[in-house]
Amino acid sequence: METICISIGKNDPVPDRSDVRILPVYALKGFSFSSAVPVEEEERPRKTPYGLMINRLFREEELGEVAAMLERETAQQAEVLYFADPAVLSLAENFFRKKLIYRPETLLACAGDVSFWLDTGIRGVSLSPVITVQETEEILRKCRNCEVMIHGKQLLSVSARKLLSAYQTATHGSFDPASISLYLEEETRSEKMPVKETEDGTMVFSGRELECFDRIRAFQMAGAMQYMIAGEHMSPKDRETVIGIYADLLHGRECRSAIGEYRRSHPDCTEGFYAEKTIL
Repeated sequence: METICISIGKNDPVPDRSDVRILPVYALKGFSFSSAVPVEEEERPRKTPYGLMINRLFREEELGEVAAMLERETAQQAEVLYFADPAVLSLAENFFRKKLIYRPETLLACAGDVSFWLDTGIRGVSLSPVITVQETEEILRKCRNCEVMIHGKQLLSVSARKLLSAYQTATHGSFDPASISLYLEEETRSEKMPVKETEDGTMVFSGRELECFDRIRAFQMAGAMQYMIAGEHMSPKDRETVIGIYADLLHGRECRSAIGEYRRSHPDCTEGFYAEKTIL
C-alpha cells in the first residue's frame, strides 16, 4: 500500500483512507523548523503511528539536548524522524538509523547525494522539490527509498535569527512578530509568501501551492518510496480532498472532475520547480 506522509499541527485532524497509508508528521518543539503547532518533547501524538520533524540545524552546545531527545519516548516511538543536520545521524544508535529520513529541503538534488546518504544505513531521503520532474524521476529510477514532495507550500528560506522582531524594532512597527498571518510580498511579484517567526528563528514559505496531480503517477512508476504533503497551511477539508485525489490517482481511478474543481477553487496551484528549467 502506498504511503502519504502529511505534516500537520498537533491538534489537526488526520484524514482517514483505507486505500492508502497516511502517516501524520508532527514538528517537535525546539527541534524543528515548521509553521505547524508543535508537540512537546514529552507529549506523544494521539494518532499513531506518526513521524517527527527534527529538521533544525543545531549548534555544538545543543548536541547534548539532541542526544537526550533521541532517548525519550516521543522520539523512540516515532516511526520516522526527518532530520537535516548530520549531527542527528552521528548521535543516533545503529538501530535508530532505520527511522531516519534525511530532509535538507533544497540540498538533496542528485543521485550521488542520495546514494551517499542511503549508504549510511538510514531509512530514506526526501528529495529536493526545486529540481525538475525529469531530474526527480531519474533519481527515483536509480535510487530506492526516496520520498517526493507532492503538495503544499514549500519552505523556501530559514534563518536562525528572529528577523521579524529585528525588523519591528528597527521600524517601530506595530505588528506582532509571533502572528501566524504575516506575509512577505516582493516588489516585482504579487505572491504573498507566509512568514513565521518562532523561538528558533524565521521561516519563509512559498506563496503558491505546489500541486502534482499530473505528476504523481510518473513518480509512482519511477519507484518513489512514499510521498509528502505539507499540510500546515491547508484547511482540514482541503487536506482530506487532496489526499483523496492522490489516493485515486495512485490507484488509477478517474478523478478529472475532482481535480478540476480543486484547481478552480485554488487558483494559486502550481507545479512549482518541477515544471521549470533547473535552477541548480
